[in-house]
Amino acid sequence: MAPSHFRDLIAVIARRFRLDPDAEIAVEVDPRALTPAMASSLGEAGVTRASLGVQSFDPAVQQAVNRIQSVEQTASASERLRSAGVRGINIDLVYGLPRQTTASCIETVRECLRLRPDRFSVFGYAHVPSFKKHQRMIDVPEDRARSLRFAE
Repeated sequence: MAPSHFRDLIAVIARRFRLDPDAEIAVEVDPRALTPAMASSLGEAGVTRASLGVQSFDPAVQQAVNRIQSVEQTASASERLRSAGVRGINIDLVYGLPRQTTASCIETVRECLRLRPDRFSVFGYAHVPSFKKHQRMIDVPEDRARSLRFAE
């Protein structure tokens, strides 16, 4: 979504609904794609909280799930958002990913703590390629995939 379109969307919502002046306006952000212009638009639109998708900083895990993202990209996104006036930064983590270990989870959390987030959200990975088409590109051994799947 273009930054101006996001501002327009929030304006339409504000016209249609009575927003409490203390309302929390939250968005999810892919740090790899957050431009300076979009960060500014989020701040201008009154966004108060942004959730940054991290999943894992382990390079082996990132390669396995086809989501390469550096700590530096995430730090830059966090700094842009805070500079734009977004006061709450969440970091979204996922456990149970292919090639992930307890040690790599702990190291990811350590890296995230350096970013000083206000909140963590932690989700369990569910391998459902019939529902999440991008998961068809993830190579998961069949016995492991069965343990990660929701009932289809």
